[in-house]
Formats: sequence, structure tokens, C-alpha cells
Amino acid sequence: MMRMRTYINLFKGLTAPFVLLMMAYFDAWQNQTAWVYLGLHGSYGTLWVLKGQFFPDKTWERGINWYLGVGIWLALAFYLIAPWLLIARSIQHPGWFLATATFLFVLGIFLHVAADMQKFTALKVNYPAASGGALSPSLRRS
Repeated sequence: MMRMRTYINLFKGLTAPFVLLMMAYFDAWQNQTAWVYLGLHGSYGTLWVLKGQFFPDKTWERGINWYLGVGIWLALAFYLIAPWLLIARSIQHPGWFLATATFLFVLGIFLHVAADMQKFTALKVNYPAASGGALSPSLRRS
């Protein structure tokens, strides 16, 4: 049995090579939107794997059977619909759109990693994670 995290990390870590393969298959080397997508989603996969190494989530540590791992991959495969549509249909977005997407992505990644780091640290020192910071109930209400 492999850990659940292994299936998730493999999938997310292979996102960039998969998008590159799609770009090669559809000869989308001149599609700037595809390159931005590759940069954003490829870096997300890399950050996910690194985050799991530096502050792992115990939720993903349990061992699972291979068929559950395949089920995880099938569920995560829905994330590959967006790059496939973007590349197969040769969709091109203007610079302002790409800049806005990049800004929102970086903001989201910052909040995602910061919240996961806070959760990991709070649980490690037996401190209630929801008593302050990114996971604070007062922040969730506003």
C-alpha cells in the first residue's frame, strides 16, 4: 500500500510535464496563454510537493489500496480539462487577463501555503490552530 499523499503528489508533480506534452502534441509553442498556464499550474504542482516535504498534512499520510489511488487520480484528472481545452482550442488571452490571473494565483498560493504552514505549526506545538491568524473564526466570518 502506498500513502495517499504519494498518489496526490505524483499527480500534481506531473502536471507540468503533462501540459508540456499537450503543448507538443497540439504544436502550441507560440500560445502565450498556454505558457502562462504551464508556469502557474506547473509551479503549483512543484509547490504542493515541496509543501508536503516541509510541513506535511497527516490527513494524506495513511496507506491506501491501489484502486483508491486510481480513484484519486481520476478525480484529480478533472483539473486537466482546463489546459486541454485551452491548448486544443488554441485559446489566447490578452495580457491584462494573464496579468490578473497571475496576480490572483500568486495571492492564492501565498494564502494556501501560509494557512497550511500555520496549521502544521499549531498542531505540532499543540496550539489550537483556529484561535488566530489565517484560520481564525473571526476572519472566516468577515
